[in-house]
Amino acid sequence: FATVACHKSNEIPATGEPFYRANSLKFFFTDGTNKDLLNLRNNPILPVTFEYTFQAPALPGPADTIRYNYMGMEIKYDTETKMYAWNTVINGKSGIQTHEVYIAVNESDIDTLKAYFSYIMGDVIPNGPYAIVEKLYYNGILISEEKINTVSGIQEFTNKRIFIKKENGATKISFNQYQLK
Repeated sequence: FATVACHKSNEIPATGEPFYRANSLKFFFTDGTNKDLLNLRNNPILPVTFEYTFQAPALPGPADTIRYNYMGMEIKYDTETKMYAWNTVINGKSGIQTHEVYIAVNESDIDTLKAYFSYIMGDVIPNGPYAIVEKLYYNGILISEEKINTVSGIQEFTNKRIFIKKENGATKISFNQYQLK
């Protein structure tokens, strides 16, 4: 007897094709004295998301003091926190449920961003798969999940602001900027 594989019409094939998910997450970086490490006016750190090879970005020019876009990432002033925030796409591979990338804060400080995905067909992208970030971890700490807003029906992250404090080689994470002070 021959066995025939049956596929549901909404099953997502695990092709492994890379994809990049935009998101509304804001990452804030401070040091032990609560200095804003992303402040574009003060020789900032420029965090870089990478999978295999770290490539340092060019420093922002003098005109880039409120917003700086580089290599698919962005640093932008956040008026609510009065700090600069970093945003990056969330990398994944089509049909694969987990994906891990690295964040170089500098050449000697590398963090990990790990996403757990589920997929739906045709909801956001007509006739195509859409990746939902079920859980997102920063250095092994759950920082956010994507949930459906029951009022708007839109997928939203549970935590939109992640505060990261770099002090004496350690990384601390909070969801409230005043908890790390």
